[in-house]
Amino acid sequence: MTVNCISPGQIPKSTTDEGHVERSRQAIPLQRTGTSDDLKGAIALLASPAGAWITGHNLIVDGGWSIW
Repeated sequence: MTVNCISPGQIPKSTTDEGHVERSRQAIPLQRTGTSDDLKGAIALLASPAGAWITGHNLIVDGGWSIW
């Protein structure tokens, strides 16, 4: 059994304040907020045989925000 976690960065919704989205965008090294599509690769990796040897990991998918 494997147990992992994906920690996404900000993925704004249509109800998210535009000022907050812009401030967040400026603070992210990749200069954009995320989309749900940005998480698909991480999910696919951890759910596939390619990720069978990965366990106990927190995969941060945040455009580099956490290292800024």
